[in-house]
Amino acid sequence: MSASEWAAVRGTADVGGIFHARSETDMASITDGTSNTYLAGEKYLAPDYYDNGLGGCDDQGWNCGRDCDTLRWTINNAAYLPRQDQSGYASGLTFGSAHAIGLHMAFCDGSVQFINYSIDLETHCRLGNRKDGFTIDGKEF
Repeated sequence: MSASEWAAVRGTADVGGIFHARSETDMASITDGTSNTYLAGEKYLAPDYYDNGLGGCDDQGWNCGRDCDTLRWTINNAAYLPRQDQSGYASGLTFGSAHAIGLHMAFCDGSVQFINYSIDLETHCRLGNRKDGFTIDGKEF
């Protein structure tokens, strides 16, 4: 991860997602609209660790705080696109699932959408940012 990508992950001033360190996100701060913003989604896991809890990003509970067990990112880099779980590959930063063609993402309006792994990187990043000024047509995902 580059220095600027890490700064985006650990910083708070420019973070555009819903959950981040010291976040106090309210509905008014979701200026792109609740139907255009990810709230939460399935996380990528290496199948090698499904049953044993040894995966570094799947060894804590939901309430552990800021940790790769509970957070994922939509950084503008193809390495952060959602992906299908795959044996031998570990990543604690991306969304993903065991499903063959996509994953489920909950949006801030309460809806759940199935997102294809082939989603455009820019669209994925925009959906992960609550305040970038871009709204996304639902046909794009």
